[in-house]
Amino acid sequence: MNNVKKTIGWADYTWNPIVGCKNNCFYCYAKKIHGRFSDRRFSDIHLYSYRLEEPYRKKKGAKIFVCSMSDFFGDGVSIQERYPVYRVIKDNPQHTFQLLTKKPGNITGEDFHYLEMFDNIWLGSTLATKQDYLNNYFVNKPSISVKSFISFEPLMFNPNMSKIYADWFIIGAMTGLGSAKYKPEKEWIENIVYWAKVGNRPVFMKDSIKPYWDGELLKEFPK
Repeated sequence: MNNVKKTIGWADYTWNPIVGCKNNCFYCYAKKIHGRFSDRRFSDIHLYSYRLEEPYRKKKGAKIFVCSMSDFFGDGVSIQERYPVYRVIKDNPQHTFQLLTKKPGNITGEDFHYLEMFDNIWLGSTLATKQDYLNNYFVNKPSISVKSFISFEPLMFNPNMSKIYADWFIIGAMTGLGSAKYKPEKEWIENIVYWAKVGNRPVFMKDSIKPYWDGELLKEFPK
């Protein structure tokens, strides 16, 4: 596991028992990193069984971002590959496991059995573009039965927050090559923060938002 308190910020560690993704997002940082260290195609999903032991070695409770180098519910990730991850989550109640996906429609009934059973899971979904918004499980669903969060990273549109249901919001801007074309607007950020505060929900702003936000960045976590 990698310590990411200073880079990601909203998690303490990343844990990647599954690597690879078929989403093919044009802004994907994971694909670039993977290309530097592996000869395997990033679209080839692979479970590294030896990494399943890593959370057991951390006795102190931590926030663990699961599969930062994949999409836990992405196309091509089978329920059979998710089973051993759920087993680790069950065995380590001291940790909070953060599952982030762009494909919430792939979450099966079997998955929800585990998601609802374990109190130490937070289910998140990325809403970076309008297309993400239109196809998302968290939109127009007032009763999500698990603890949930939305990641607006990179923020590339102004969402209709009155129809988004989640317990925590993360906001970030695109970084790296090409990011100058996709700068978030201040009013988009203000919109998210306003609706979050109306619902008494915390907001975490990545450091990448600083150029587009006046004042101190919000670094709030769920209780």
